[in-house]
Amino acid sequence: VPVNGSVSAALGDPAIEVDARLTGQVSVDGPRVAIADLDLTADLSGDTIPDGSQTGKFGIKSMAVDQDAQTLAVEGVSLNILGLRVTGRASGEQISDAPVITGRLKVSEFSPRELMGTLGIEVPVTADPAVLGKAALDARFRSAPNRSGLNGITMQLDDTSITGNVS
Repeated sequence: VPVNGSVSAALGDPAIEVDARLTGQVSVDGPRVAIADLDLTADLSGDTIPDGSQTGKFGIKSMAVDQDAQTLAVEGVSLNILGLRVTGRASGEQISDAPVITGRLKVSEFSPRELMGTLGIEVPVTADPAVLGKAALDARFRSAPNRSGLNGITMQLDDTSITGNVS
């Protein structure tokens, strides 16, 4: 079934104007639900929005849930906002009884200096004006009922690389 929709609203005080559009495909076959080519675009504007207006985009290439098998598969997740591009994927087992979710998360290279400026955060004074010029993150994640963590973390901030695991 194709899914298409849009909504415009003024939210909060001071008001934030929202103009959002959603498209995608959904299918349901008993305990199995599939979503394909889901795209959500939201245009936000108002005095409290950085630079007065921002556009955010969220997408999922495919998602499949099987309630009987208790599985989840999500591919092609993307989020673009404020100059950040985040991508990922995930899969899950025992999603109803004792969920174990694994996947990968990647934040493409961006400029922390520009992001702080956009958010109205004072950029620290540094001897080298190129500092805070680029950052990135790539990691695998696993979340289970009693333990969660990031593995194979690779982070970059300017010329510094950090690798490791956290749980």
